[in-house]
Amino acid sequence: MNHAARTIEGTHQEDHDRFLRRFKLKITPSDIEKLDYAYDMAKYGHRNQVRESGARYFEHVRATALILVDELGITDLDIVTAALLHDMLEDNFLLTSSRIKVTFGERVAALVSTITKPAKEDPRFKSNNERHQWYFEQIRNGSPEAKIIKLADRLQNLRTLASCPSEKQIAKIKETNEVYLPLIADVAKEYPKKASYLLTQLEDALASLTNKITSSNQNPGHET
Repeated sequence: MNHAARTIEGTHQEDHDRFLRRFKLKITPSDIEKLDYAYDMAKYGHRNQVRESGARYFEHVRATALILVDELGITDLDIVTAALLHDMLEDNFLLTSSRIKVTFGERVAALVSTITKPAKEDPRFKSNNERHQWYFEQIRNGSPEAKIIKLADRLQNLRTLASCPSEKQIAKIKETNEVYLPLIADVAKEYPKKASYLLTQLEDALASLTNKITSSNQNPGHET
């Protein structure tokens, strides 16, 4: 296991048991078993995928779930489960929306589907830009809970973008400002404290990335 990469992802001290211990006395034993299964499904489903940081992809979905639990105080089983599974429909064949519905329930299936991009080969779209615009609109029309998961996902990505090329960082900064920050207002209607926290953390992450890019441009010989 790449310890340095896991440090970048923010999960270097995490393991299966520690993750589940957070939920003891907060959800029922049967619900902990469901969460355990979602955890294992996500870990297995992403087993051959690696992040640009060098960490296994599972570290990202676990870190996204931990933002919800540790930073936002969310222990809602469906929301945390959806966070663990949020990239499963895009990245592997193990789960479909109908299988998620049968296994984890209709609400989890709806949350995961809302934050899942259409496949690149989807015949409904004539271009990649059209596909992305459709996806952004789908999230805008989604539930506040789906938006919270997506914002946590974006926050985790921003916090770990330092290992990516500056071109990708610039694109993600632009996308976050134009597409994702406006979602905060919708979340604030039902979850004002969570929305405020997410806004602060996203703005801090954006500022950190912007400063890094500016510094690299001023000192190109020191760019990593």
